[in-house]
Amino acid sequence: GGGALPAPAPIPGGGGLPAPVPAAAAAPDEYAKFRKMLKMNIPKPAVLNKMKQSGVSQSVMQKFELTGKLPDPPAGGATAAPVPAAASKPDGLDKFRKMIKMNIPKAAVVNKMKQSGIDTAIIQKYELTGQLPAGGGGGAAPAPVPGGGGGLPPPIPPKAAAPTFTKEEELKLTKYKKM
Repeated sequence: GGGALPAPAPIPGGGGLPAPVPAAAAAPDEYAKFRKMLKMNIPKPAVLNKMKQSGVSQSVMQKFELTGKLPDPPAGGATAAPVPAAASKPDGLDKFRKMIKMNIPKAAVVNKMKQSGIDTAIIQKYELTGQLPAGGGGGAAPAPVPGGGGGLPPPIPPKAAAPTFTKEEELKLTKYKKM
């Protein structure tokens, strides 16, 4: 039945649509909110509801519903510069950058990287340096290695000055020296 909301019928010409926010005046940061929701894997119906609440034009919502894509942010917008830079070359590590930013323990981030099939070289670099490659790294980042090197231990750092142990500690550690 006809709901309480008077939804304007989409007119192919687009003339006289009573849209709360005209498409031409839509600020790039308005759609950035929805891009962020999609990036966080929020379900499409929830994104559509939020678009409706925010007063996004019916034509934009219908295009999104059909294609799953939002209009591209206008080029040259100074405020939108970080969004295209981050989204231009997805390297599959954004989820982990967010985890690091949220101060998730390193071990948890490493485990999640292993579960996601991230290249062991990237995991090892993160374990050693505590940093991920800069966004969009050289193409090897998103390639999961299916069992082809997944069980390698992290490289052993070069021996600097041997730590000094007491005689008692030396005796306890002798069984590990052969490993």
